[in-house]
Amino acid sequence: MIYPKNITGPQFNKSDLVEFSFDGAQLTLPIPVIPLNDGRIDELSTTKDFKNIDTRNWETDGFDNPYHSLVVQKWTFEDSATWDNIATCMIEISLMEVTDEHKKSYMTLDGIAFKKYIIDCFSIIYSDEEDENMDDPNWPKMHNEFNYQCINKPHLNWLQVQRCAVEGRKPSPMAFIPIDHRFLLSITFSMASLHYQDRTNPYSNELIRKLEFDLFDEYMQSIDLSYTDKTLKIIQSLA
Repeated sequence: MIYPKNITGPQFNKSDLVEFSFDGAQLTLPIPVIPLNDGRIDELSTTKDFKNIDTRNWETDGFDNPYHSLVVQKWTFEDSATWDNIATCMIEISLMEVTDEHKKSYMTLDGIAFKKYIIDCFSIIYSDEEDENMDDPNWPKMHNEFNYQCINKPHLNWLQVQRCAVEGRKPSPMAFIPIDHRFLLSITFSMASLHYQDRTNPYSNELIRKLEFDLFDEYMQSIDLSYTDKTLKIIQSLA
């Protein structure tokens, strides 16, 4: 990506590619080479093979689903003219195991059922946030399915929604990817403009927000997911 004005940051097309194996799929994630600046986080799961993995020792989310962090990265974009830090960016990618009931029904491999599951979960998690932003027609809410968008893929589409990553800031993009009958992937992506007491940030909040969504789109396009023949047959039978 060509960054606007004097903004400098990692190039996603020069990322390291890391493969993760599953019973029903092979996933390749781009891992950006991020700058060595303040607040930097660069964490990658040491586990790459999730075939027949035991998840009983994993942490659980609010729905008691086991989850495992694959990637956490945080860095700061800089202005090449002043070397001021102008915005932080954070990527968090987690793997979640669905319930036995959802495994038996192949929920994650059924496009309609998968979307309903994600929207229903968001309706529960963000119900309070919806009440606080009733007057904002563009705020992600139940009635607009949290600004849901379909990310078109050849066999099974991915989902994009929006949620507020940090209180007091505008919603950020988030994606969900069906991996196989057992796992789904969540990707959260957020940027925040930085300000100083003695000077204003030369880049507007609107520019930073547009950059956030453009980078998210570029990152999603660089992810590769290949299903096994068995998984493809299940997807086709549910279509």
